[in-house]
Amino acid sequence: MAVYEGTFKWNSSGVPALDGELRTDSRNWSGAAQLSFGTHDATGRDATRLWQAMQAADTIHVQQANNSSNWSDYSLTASPIAQGDGSWLIAVSRSGGTGQASNGQDTSATFTVASATSARQCTEYDVDGYKQHQAPVGMQSSSSAIGPSLAWCQYCHEVFVAQEP
Repeated sequence: MAVYEGTFKWNSSGVPALDGELRTDSRNWSGAAQLSFGTHDATGRDATRLWQAMQAADTIHVQQANNSSNWSDYSLTASPIAQGDGSWLIAVSRSGGTGQASNGQDTSATFTVASATSARQCTEYDVDGYKQHQAPVGMQSSSSAIGPSLAWCQYCHEVFVAQEP
């Protein structure tokens, strides 16, 4: 199980959400059957990997950032779906809550994901028997020491040695 947090600006307009926003299909928290989030949170952090990892039965807790008495809990009824406009639509069932944020307020969202990674594996191997990752991203090392360069696969979420010194 993994827990992720982000800040989103509540917008009571209809879906779809813009980057940094949270909207609902009902335009309120209590009647929501779908939540819409922008690809990025309000700080600009990309949440794509989170949306791709979430599945039915994962949970979302939304709370007004400066008023903890306004909150809602949701359980996903299906995996999030990427929309053509860059937003993500998430089918949910509300399990509890009181009140809601006023339009334009910052909300904190806590996402509890049963599986930190999707059930995806990179399964191709090169002639030397090394795994061929489908979506490698280089990682900056935190020290100036000479050593192997590391990478992270956006597909299977493994960290691996990309190149020996």
